[in-house]
Amino acid sequence: MTRLMTGVMVVLAAAAAAMAGPGLAINGGAEIQILPGQTLMVPVTAVGAGSVFGLELYLQADSPFRIENLVVDAAGSGTVWEGHSSGAFIVSHGTDPVNVPPELAIGFVSTPSDPILIADGALVSVIELSVPFGTPENTTGIITTNGPVLATPSNWAGDPADVQGETQLRVIPEPASVLLLLGALPLIRRRRA
Repeated sequence: MTRLMTGVMVVLAAAAAAMAGPGLAINGGAEIQILPGQTLMVPVTAVGAGSVFGLELYLQADSPFRIENLVVDAAGSGTVWEGHSSGAFIVSHGTDPVNVPPELAIGFVSTPSDPILIADGALVSVIELSVPFGTPENTTGIITTNGPVLATPSNWAGDPADVQGETQLRVIPEPASVLLLLGALPLIRRRRA
């Protein structure tokens, strides 16, 4: 009986692994450094390869970082869905500023009938990320494809993603501020002399 149960468990585990889609990475996992008032286009890519019928992307960023919008299948976007989708549905602060807080975004896309092959490193979405002017330097946070507020991990049209993407966010000093400080150093030294 133990052998039978072990065999059943191995078959179930193999079936579950076969159903999982590739993982997801935001900016390749590298820290995103952003200036106050700046907007960046941040890539979401596949980790591993697989055949999928679509993507359900659930994003959450820590405040004060803002997800302004998502690009999934727009013409010229360079995503794998371009020309292979039956249309995308995006819910973000950019599409519904009254009902959607700026820290959340949801994107759905599906193929018309047949699955498409997602290659390792393929661009699956682009996040338009910003931080308001006046945000103090070295403010940090994260952006994730597995946001606790939405309580749903991103997936490949129902098939779970092997890995959920999470990336550190950091506000860096404005170049003008650094240049002003460097320019003021000789004046400070002269004054002390």
